[in-house]
Parts: sequence; C-alpha cells; structure tokens
Amino acid sequence: MALSNIQNIEGVDVTAIYAPVSTSTPELPGLPFAVGTVIAGQGGTRYAFCLSTAGTTANQWVGITESTVTLSTAAIVPTFLAEALTKSMADQGCVIGVSVVAITATYYGWVQINGPAYANLKNSCLPNVPLYTSASAGMLDDTSASQTRIYGVRARDTSTASGAAKICWLSNPNT
Repeated sequence: MALSNIQNIEGVDVTAIYAPVSTSTPELPGLPFAVGTVIAGQGGTRYAFCLSTAGTTANQWVGITESTVTLSTAAIVPTFLAEALTKSMADQGCVIGVSVVAITATYYGWVQINGPAYANLKNSCLPNVPLYTSASAGMLDDTSASQTRIYGVRARDTSTASGAAKICWLSNPNT
C-alpha cells in the first residue's frame, strides 16, 4: 500500500473531521486534502488523511487499508479506509495508526501513523514489550494468545485499566 509522499502543510488541524462530500451538490466544496495524504508534525509525528468506514473513537488503534471507490461519475478512485484494528487486518499487512479524535462513520480525518501518541491498551499491559492485537478491536495487549504481533509499536507506561490511553510510540514499518 502506498500512502502519498509526506508533505509539510501549514495550519493543518489534525483533530478536525470532515463530512462526506456530496457529488450531486456542486456548491459544496470538496475535501481540503486528498485521501492518503501524509503530513509531518512535531516531534517526529506523521498523520494520514483517511475515510473512517465504521467510525473510530479517540485513542483507538486503527488499521488503514487501501480500497477503491466508484464515484457517481463512474470514476474509480483509490481511497484509504481507517477502522478499528483487528487481527485479520494486521495479518493482511495494513498500516497501523491511532485515531487522535473520534471520527464519525463515513467522515474523513487524520490518523497518526508515527511518533508518540496516546493509545488504548488492555489492562496491565507492560511497557517496552511486544504488543499484539486483541479480541477487543482497536486495543493492543502484551499477551499473544493467538493474536498477531504489531511490530514497531511499544508502550511507555503500564496500563492501569482496560481501554486506558497510555503513551505509545509508533515506528510504522508499513508506511
């Protein structure tokens, strides 16, 4: 999967979400960014502009997959879909990210793919150990239990409750 080249765009609000664009109402402007655009932020962070298929919650681990969408004009365009990370998505080699804010289903927003981020972990997840998908979509754990290891991520602190957002580092091997 190929996300767009990293761009430095001044004034981007990575916490903003964008409503679906109507292709039948020309007076509505299009999206301000191309889906799949990657921007560089402070402290080594990177963000990808994605379409949230089923909605995400803040601090949720997401998988970004590439797909195509057919527009009303019959044009087929590539798009990047973000949804709660599952074992199946990880097994297929999706790009791993963290939803910085809740993104409503069918809306667009920025997903963090590199750098330090607050991300949801299962209870008692330890720092600096391998992390794995879990039976809870969108959460990682340090217990392998028939799950898929997520390379390039690690927690800084011990998780004190299931779903607790702790600082994690993302060094995304799939971007």
